[in-house]
Formats: sequence, C-alpha cells, structure tokens
Amino acid sequence: MSEKNINWLGKLTWNWNDWCVSLTKFFRNEYITHADYTSRELSGILKQHYSIVAEVTPSYYRRFYANRSSVISFLIGGGLGRYLFPTYII
Repeated sequence: MSEKNINWLGKLTWNWNDWCVSLTKFFRNEYITHADYTSRELSGILKQHYSIVAEVTPSYYRRFYANRSSVISFLIGGGLGRYLFPTYII
C-alpha cells in the first residue's frame, strides 16, 4: 500500500507502530515500514556513495502537508518531528 493512499491517522498509526517496534530488543530495520535510521546514521551511509548529502525532512513535510505546515513546524520545532516523521535526505 502506498503512503499516498492512506489517510493522516493511518500514517500516524504506521509511524507509532514503527516507533514502538524500534524500542524492543527485537528491532531490525527490515521489520518496520520505515528504516529507523537517525539523520546522522543515514547521512553517514549515503555519504559513502554520494558526494553531496543534505537533510530535507522539515522542508519536505512542510511542503507535503502545506495545509498543516504550522502544525508540522510546531512538532519539528518542539523536537517531536524526529520521532514522528521518517528522515528525508537528498
């Protein structure tokens, strides 16, 4: 199922489930919907293959959810974004 075909509550549920799984001792990236890399970990992996790597997570979500950009800014600014949103790096 594509992320574009699921509503806001469904996306939050997916992320909540992924976050809960990542807290268990049975966690492995391949078991969850989104790989649970921190921004630093993912940047390190990508820098091995690409010369320029930049995180675009805040701007991506503000643009993708333009009608909720103030909520997204609040969550990211308060530090909750790293727990609620997968990291996007280009």
